[in-house]
Amino acid sequence: MWKLGKRSKKVYESGLHEDLQRIIDMACVACPIDFGLTSGVRTAEQQFKLFKIGRAYIGGDGDTSDPSNWNQIKSSVATYLDGYEKKSNHQKKDDGFGYAIDFIAYVEGQSQLMYDHVHMAAIIGSFMTCASILYHEGKITHMLRSGADWDGDTRWLEPGTFQDLPHLELIEP
Repeated sequence: MWKLGKRSKKVYESGLHEDLQRIIDMACVACPIDFGLTSGVRTAEQQFKLFKIGRAYIGGDGDTSDPSNWNQIKSSVATYLDGYEKKSNHQKKDDGFGYAIDFIAYVEGQSQLMYDHVHMAAIIGSFMTCASILYHEGKITHMLRSGADWDGDTRWLEPGTFQDLPHLELIEP
């Protein structure tokens, strides 16, 4: 059943919640687009490194690890979660598991770094469908949320919202 590559397997085995693993297993078979997993569980340090993307150090009290000492300088940042004060679902929860993944589409065997909406929508739709089926069959206890639809209203990529197409995370139903 497993069709993902070596790097994706490493992400899969990084400490993801078993519900997320079950969804990934089913999506590997169901998804019409080849995809890979690019990120699973992250440390606070790894999350903070992503937090700094699109921001500049302003000095503050001189502590470069303090999120308040970083100002946004670009309209697009990688994340608003610094890993310390604001934790990501990529970080392990109290139960010891990560609740989020990032993925990439493979188009004609190459990674699609542009994250075009057509391929992202096909992958997201496959994951959401797999999660719904597994949940309604009683095989998982969580549902899935997409970084394309944070509020779950099925209107993707709404203006003024932070858009993270290659992000999926477990949520309580």
